[in-house]
Amino acid sequence: KKIDLPGTKAQLKPTYRKVKTSVVRGVSEGGTISLNGDLAITISQPGEGPPGAVLTPSGQITGGLGVPVQTTKGHGTTGSKRLEKFQLVFKWGGEFTHAARYQSRDLGENLRKDISILNKDMLHNVQIFTSSERRVTASAEIFAAALLDNHTPRNVSQANPGSPLPLPLPHTPPTRSSRSSEAGSVMDRPTVPCYKLIIRKDLLDDSNAAKDLMDDVKKRLKTLLRNGESERRPELTWPKNMKAEPAQVVQEVIQLMSSFRTTMRKNFETVDVDKIQERWCCGDDPFLFRERWEKLFDDFCDVKQEKFDPSRVSELYDALKFSALHHRTFLFAIFSENGGKADPNDRRLHDLYARAKALFDLVAPQEYGIEASEKEEIGVLTSLPLLRKIVADLEAVRNSGGSGLTVYFTKESHIHTLVNLVLYSGLPIANPRIPELDYSSHITFEFEGAHSSNVLDSALDARHALNVKPRRKLTQHLDYGLVIEKLSKHFHRVPEDEDEEPLEAIDVPLANGHASDGSRG
Repeated sequence: KKIDLPGTKAQLKPTYRKVKTSVVRGVSEGGTISLNGDLAITISQPGEGPPGAVLTPSGQITGGLGVPVQTTKGHGTTGSKRLEKFQLVFKWGGEFTHAARYQSRDLGENLRKDISILNKDMLHNVQIFTSSERRVTASAEIFAAALLDNHTPRNVSQANPGSPLPLPLPHTPPTRSSRSSEAGSVMDRPTVPCYKLIIRKDLLDDSNAAKDLMDDVKKRLKTLLRNGESERRPELTWPKNMKAEPAQVVQEVIQLMSSFRTTMRKNFETVDVDKIQERWCCGDDPFLFRERWEKLFDDFCDVKQEKFDPSRVSELYDALKFSALHHRTFLFAIFSENGGKADPNDRRLHDLYARAKALFDLVAPQEYGIEASEKEEIGVLTSLPLLRKIVADLEAVRNSGGSGLTVYFTKESHIHTLVNLVLYSGLPIANPRIPELDYSSHITFEFEGAHSSNVLDSALDARHALNVKPRRKLTQHLDYGLVIEKLSKHFHRVPEDEDEEPLEAIDVPLANGHASDGSRG
């Protein structure tokens, strides 16, 4: 059923290793594509792949899947590379939510107001880079439209306003040709200025460079649940009002999840669930809700506590937040023991959320390294090329004597590893405790986030969007030379990749020389 739903995509994650000889074509015999689902594909001969697909010498799969295929290339090595292994991940859903539209626009508008006060000339020299992940690019497009309102940056080209943008919003056709036909013949439409967003897969897409190290870290996440661990390690986050130890909290979560599974299954059998909530957003429905939660129940209820995987806490916390923001009526009703009717006196969901949040804050930041040396090493392997580019941006502005703004849009994982590089660079840190990184979280490097602590009780309107929190200083303003010295200390370890990939661009139309409102379709 899911294969035809909006948002379906496949992502191929190859892992390369440097070799002295020429690149081996295809995949060595016995190579395996492992999937995060019930499907596994084994490639036993070079050039083989899924039925009807073509595996190219560079390790890309094209065709045969009926879904878009996105490849991510490991970075940090030069010279010839041999495809050692790769992973094919199928994702269903992943739609850009309507709440994200408002948050992206608000972030762009707020930054524009700040810059207009500090130095409005910066808005005439703007560069915006984005990963190829479509939710990320959608955020960048709407942000750019809001940021550049009433300002025309210098990197503007003439393009057709009917030119399709490569990111459909929910419920719009995902192909360029269909959007072009809906917009009318591109030959009949006048040209207008367009701002170009630059896609940098090498800097901002998922990377497998630190996969082995991160896999090893995840195997040791259970140590965080030991009694007294949060007291022995003050850098760990554990709420002071949470008297129970993490291991006990895990047991309480398992008990709550077992209770909710029984209640949900009973309500699906005895209640007309389609009538609980008539309007659904983000392409969701009762079927998908149940499937998502059944998977969580399997992870929490059907394993012995000693076999429990702490990394699953992130999925539980994300599911609670998503449902509380977008489908709160259904969430409280389907887990109610009152025949599918929400009971205001039932606080079990609040209890589950509080415990999931505490465990998430404890575990999630450690997925990018438990020890300081691991955090730094994973940061080097994952985000050093991005940090190198940021330092080059700072140097360019300083040497030019002018002003400018460069923005990079990427995923939460890259922000975690980039922040860790800064934290362990040797710079004096003003606020070493990093809050939860949520949608619209960002780190700013100056030359001269959207989050709520309890989404179950937060006030929402039809936007289903949280407000962006004020910025917190990671460091005070420091001497420029010291900052560049500290941030550059690892640059020698990973040479720049000499295999430059052609850059892709996305045109954001600027109506009458000004940015549009970012809405499409």
